[in-house]
Amino acid sequence: MYFIRLFCWLLFIQLIAVSYTNAAVSIGELKLVEGKLCPENYRHITIEEANIFKRKVCSSIQPSEIVWLDNQAAIGGVEHDCMIFTQNDDKPATPSASICQKPVVCDSESDLITAPGAYDFCAKKNDESGLDINTKDVCKESGKGQFKEYRYLFKERERYTGDERAKLICAIGEECKNDRPGKKTAICDQQEKPLRNLAGDIIACPFASELVKGLTVGDHCEYIWSQYVWGEYIDEGEGSYRLGKQGLDTRGKDLCESRGLGGFLKFEYRRERGVYNNDYYYHAPNGNVGIQVSTNKTLVCKKEKLPEIIDSKLKCPNNSKFIKGHSIPDHCTPNNGYVGNYIVPNNDGSYVYIDNDICTDYGKGYSYDYITDAAGTRVLVCSKETSSNIEKTKEAQARTSIVCHDGYEFIKSNAKHSQVKSHCAIPGEQSGRDSNGEDVCAAAGSLFDKYTYPWGVKTLNCQCIEGFYCDKRQDDSGPRRESRKN
Repeated sequence: MYFIRLFCWLLFIQLIAVSYTNAAVSIGELKLVEGKLCPENYRHITIEEANIFKRKVCSSIQPSEIVWLDNQAAIGGVEHDCMIFTQNDDKPATPSASICQKPVVCDSESDLITAPGAYDFCAKKNDESGLDINTKDVCKESGKGQFKEYRYLFKERERYTGDERAKLICAIGEECKNDRPGKKTAICDQQEKPLRNLAGDIIACPFASELVKGLTVGDHCEYIWSQYVWGEYIDEGEGSYRLGKQGLDTRGKDLCESRGLGGFLKFEYRRERGVYNNDYYYHAPNGNVGIQVSTNKTLVCKKEKLPEIIDSKLKCPNNSKFIKGHSIPDHCTPNNGYVGNYIVPNNDGSYVYIDNDICTDYGKGYSYDYITDAAGTRVLVCSKETSSNIEKTKEAQARTSIVCHDGYEFIKSNAKHSQVKSHCAIPGEQSGRDSNGEDVCAAAGSLFDKYTYPWGVKTLNCQCIEGFYCDKRQDDSGPRRESRKN
């Protein structure tokens, strides 16, 4: 009897768990109230709901506000970049209000409909009118214009297996319209736009969409698995299917075509240098395996704009920045690339993004970080320069106690010569003597070899002769460091 009871109890727990994990995430009518408690028939928004519907939730509170979510979590307004804080996170301020929702519960005769521009509602099964079960136009009631259409969206990348695959490969039609993958979503005339912070950066995309970096077209939001949202499966025979378009924003606008850039070419996923374990694989809605690299997703058009020379100055395309080279050519680098990445013309008149290090490609060693010169221009100095850079020399001198008076220049000692000291010298000195005319290498028990300019700092090198210690683990540019992100 005991085991029967135990079995029934475990089965009950399992059913509860299944019903909970399969429960649809939705947002009903929102209400902002003072304090920590929600009114009757309302409850706090959960972290999961706030993440999925961040655009809607964040835009419902004041820009400078921080409000309570469920379980002592919180979300900030636009001035806080819509950041979500867990129970244990430090919050910029103590929340003074709560963001609450009236949960939507549908019976077995109706479907739960997501309405990003309004609020979620229940509609009769197979209904295509956009009316709720009380025949109310939710779009119109919410001030978002008329109901436009239903669209089937994906709030995340999910795995589809087994028997599901057959019904997912389905051209739109009466015989299979109810078997389409994705979340049935009501689209109103006035759709949600990406939410931006005070700097103009996108901080929250509309429901079921994700941030996509642009090159010429700029940053924007696209639906997750957009090719399944904007185009139906077209049977091309012998089990081959063609998908819909890619590179469309959440309003269906072809960004590459509209800017005269020749249409969509590809998405680039820009991984961090030296990181190879951040590739995640998902089953696309047709059952095929797709890859998603957990770095910036970037839209590339067929004819991206090239850097231009205007009034003798290099003008860079959108989403790239001008970099002055200390010895390498001035160039443009993508905003979401890494130090040393650059843009060059392609044979077909477009441009190609080079993931290499421009310092390496020009025989100047490698890059690490940019500096800013006196004019406020970003400058790239390589590890193997052939002349001094004023800013990098000042940085190196500041790390010592040496003060060089007017009319003298700072000379750094090579890292492999611990017994040779950095010093001041007459500008243009080429024999290894300091400002007092003393032979610095000879004073350390060696002979002068040459000057090099690692990172744009004039550096004294002595000869590694017998009786003079040289640390060969160091080269004249010091240990190599990983390049930083732009």
